[in-house]
Amino acid sequence: MELYKNFGENDVLKGLSLDILDGETITIIGGSGEGKSVLLKHIAGLMKPDKGTVYVDDEDIMRMDEEKLQQVQKKFGFLFQGAALFDSMTVYENVSFGVRRIHSETPEKKIREIVKTRLELVGLEGIEDMKPASLSGGMKKRVALARAIATNPRYILYDEPTTGLDPIRAGSINDLINSMQEKLNVTSIVVTHDMTSAYEVSDRIAMLAGGRIIETGTPGQIQKSPNDIVRKFIRGE
Repeated sequence: MELYKNFGENDVLKGLSLDILDGETITIIGGSGEGKSVLLKHIAGLMKPDKGTVYVDDEDIMRMDEEKLQQVQKKFGFLFQGAALFDSMTVYENVSFGVRRIHSETPEKKIREIVKTRLELVGLEGIEDMKPASLSGGMKKRVALARAIATNPRYILYDEPTTGLDPIRAGSINDLINSMQEKLNVTSIVVTHDMTSAYEVSDRIAMLAGGRIIETGTPGQIQKSPNDIVRKFIRGE
């Protein structure tokens, strides 16, 4: 990767490198403003670095034209922070949105089947006609996840999936992340500052600080890290 990204006088990414293994759940931790969400957007090709490369399936997406990049982006499902549902749309319309955009030729009957099965996967049934305003915070996250997986992505990106949720609802989201990994055989990249969540869902954890990944390891290895920056962060000091 070796990613560099600057916003004005703020150097956010400073030669960041990270390898993501096929089929794993890797969680990126770090303080506020360290660039975790910026990194996610680079991985999905939603943002371009000032310098550096991003490879998806051994292809440099930074060198692709817009048409080719859009094809690669179809491999990604994105669970945005705050769910980012369309308030004016029903649950059905929200979950089917990506399918209609990416697979516009899909018959309506097939779309209905996809929406139903994806809502069932996240533990929601019979709410297709409801609007987001009628849903709890946890339900909104589940609907957003159903939308993210409706297009059968190979990679799911989670941006602060448990933010704003109480411990019980946060635990249910962690269970869903693990369930999606098991049932869909996807590669998951999670950004969070919630260490309970990080320990529960991760195969590996990567610590982002000072614009670089300063350490990676299993949850057990991270908990035993001798690095002072890592130790202070995971202990909330």
